[in-house]
Amino acid sequence: MRKRRTEELGLESPDPAPPPARHELWKAARTKFDGQFTSQSTQEISQRIVYRLEKQPIAQPMNEAREEREDHDAISILTSRLNKLRKGPVGCCGS
Repeated sequence: MRKRRTEELGLESPDPAPPPARHELWKAARTKFDGQFTSQSTQEISQRIVYRLEKQPIAQPMNEAREEREDHDAISILTSRLNKLRKGPVGCCGS
């Protein structure tokens, strides 16, 4: 009903904004009303989080050139085909 109503009114999108990142929630939970952190160790950890985010995200995908090169690699092609063949039942000698 909400979605239909927003479409009737011509509004942009009924979907809410995405939730904040986990590290932002962590920092907000440990920040006092005046903007100071609850402890010195909390402030140090927060600085490390900011440094890590600026340096490189933790879950960084491989670059596209490397992915493309691996997709056309003979070994990766054979491995993917063998995995497709192995999906059936495995037979054993002497049964």
